[in-house]
Amino acid sequence: MAEEIIDIVNENDEVIGTASRREAHEKGLLHRVVHVVIENSKGEVLCLRRELNVEVRPGFISNCAEHVAAGETYEKAASRATKEELGISAKAIFSGKIILYDEKNHNTITGCFNAKSDGPFEIDRAEFQGAYFKSKKQISMEISKGEKYSPAFIKVFENLYGKKGKSKPQQKSATVSAPGKLMLSGEWSVLENGVPCIVLAVNKRVYATTKESSEPRVVLKDFGIDTKYALRGISVSFQKDDERLAFTKHSIETALKYIQAKGLRVRTFDLETKSDISAVEFNGKKMKLGFGSSAAAVVAIIGAILRLHSINIETETGREKLFKLATIAHYYAQGKIGSGFDIAASTFGGALMYRRFDAEWLQQELAIKTIVEITGEKWPGFQHKNISLPKEFELCVGFTGRSASTRILVKKMKDYRLHYPEAYMKTINSIRDITENLAEALESGDTKKICLLLDANRLLLQRLSEESQSGLEIPEHGKMSEIAARFGAVAKFSGAGGGDCSIAVCFDKKTAEKINAEWKNAGMVPIGVEISASGAKAE
Repeated sequence: MAEEIIDIVNENDEVIGTASRREAHEKGLLHRVVHVVIENSKGEVLCLRRELNVEVRPGFISNCAEHVAAGETYEKAASRATKEELGISAKAIFSGKIILYDEKNHNTITGCFNAKSDGPFEIDRAEFQGAYFKSKKQISMEISKGEKYSPAFIKVFENLYGKKGKSKPQQKSATVSAPGKLMLSGEWSVLENGVPCIVLAVNKRVYATTKESSEPRVVLKDFGIDTKYALRGISVSFQKDDERLAFTKHSIETALKYIQAKGLRVRTFDLETKSDISAVEFNGKKMKLGFGSSAAAVVAIIGAILRLHSINIETETGREKLFKLATIAHYYAQGKIGSGFDIAASTFGGALMYRRFDAEWLQQELAIKTIVEITGEKWPGFQHKNISLPKEFELCVGFTGRSASTRILVKKMKDYRLHYPEAYMKTINSIRDITENLAEALESGDTKKICLLLDANRLLLQRLSEESQSGLEIPEHGKMSEIAARFGAVAKFSGAGGGDCSIAVCFDKKTAEKINAEWKNAGMVPIGVEISASGAKAE
């Protein structure tokens, strides 16, 4: 008899080769199987006791299960399983996929199906000793006492019914919002390992809503995009291609990769996003503000997908997982690993002192480890801490009228760093010292020192702009700083520079109002924002 040939897949359920069933088991290769959970009219679950001479789990209780042959669909394999193992033709309804890693090297992506039948059954006597129905409560009790149920049976059963054997209520929809960001101190220096920045989460938020659907679609309201999408494994393909869907695609795929690797059933869903952030109208044109809308969108989308799958994102551990998943998705969307400060602001909220992780380490980990392993381990260098601001702290934000191209600025700064490393690092180290001292001044409420340090930061960024010839500080930034200084405040550009926004800091509302009024008179656009104490949250 010819050996059974099966598809070998990766964690995205993409076929990467074929092998015999025996070779897949011996080498621990990830492959496809189906489990069909049979319920009778009383809601009891069919249990199959395996024969003692079978290859896998002899004597254990199993579901109706079968390997998916090379080139076969999960649906066809499920239909074949019920006929070959039980002698019935039952409609098997797909309920999702989970990844199962087995200590005996039987590593599978398991397609889970439900079917209804009261029998009678003609079981394959070469495989099974007998078949009998048991209540879910009885099965749960026997599992807890160590009865010989196969690990795959247990995982599929608990995924469907929970550990107590009751059908788990599932959310039909979930909405998560994430705030935008503004950099207070540490621009450019945060790209270096171990160098901090202080970033402020602001109340211009992105909202993502997921809703269970059999015909999933994506609606990005800010971009006027409305398209159906399909899942092949966890790979997303859109009916209408658009480069603006890149962050959405990688957010969905990263979240589902994590969910599947956790052994949870992947659900299909509609996704809709909208925001308070994306643009402002200036001289009749809509222009981006530089509030980090792409990072906030990634955080909100992944958060909403996790919430739909009943994963909590609002605990300390949940937020850290969300930050790491969003960072990975951002990396895949951009083809590079950024500093992550914008993702941190959108995830953790408030006034945040942040140090980036080791980007080279993360790239190496992504090549050799699973997403569950990576998100579960400590990231070297990664630190975040919320800091308190003085009660009278006032933040003014003004749009220059120009949208910056961060990509161009990054290229210029890389060239400067390459050709003048000593001068570059001298400025970076000075910004680092200012940022660390500023954090202390903010915590202690030393308003005079806060202004002196922010102004020193502004001058260093001005020097970096001139020496790198990158145009970080444009004339509008300079004008906004001059206006703020007239009122005893301090202003600087926020973020990469080259346009977008400047921020001003002062310590009474009347001064803030005067600055905003003068900025408006000078042709700038004041933007009303407040610091958001909350990061990503369920709505």
